[in-house]
Amino acid sequence: MSAFRAIVVGLGVQGHKRRRFAGDDYVGCVDPVHEEADWRDIKDVPLESFDCALCCVPDDPKIELLTYLLGNGKHVLVEKPLWAAKEGDIERLEKLAKDNNAVCYTAYN
Repeated sequence: MSAFRAIVVGLGVQGHKRRRFAGDDYVGCVDPVHEEADWRDIKDVPLESFDCALCCVPDDPKIELLTYLLGNGKHVLVEKPLWAAKEGDIERLEKLAKDNNAVCYTAYN
């Protein structure tokens, strides 16, 4: 059994790479339009089916996505940049991660 069951969120170039490298830990992917996606929305994925998310999405949905995942205790690897338009958003994500014993890491290739 693998240490973490991983989903990939976003099936663009980076999402395809992350899916390939997840190997046996990969359990499915979320993408609103890609035909290979298992789910269209992150909230459709049963929370008990995965431990971590490899987030390869555009900047606009990142904060909402990470808030949902970290709020549910899911570990996250998010593609750069991790940027927030609202002051305090990054600090709120950090608190959510700490409060839920989750790790959030920004990938810089």
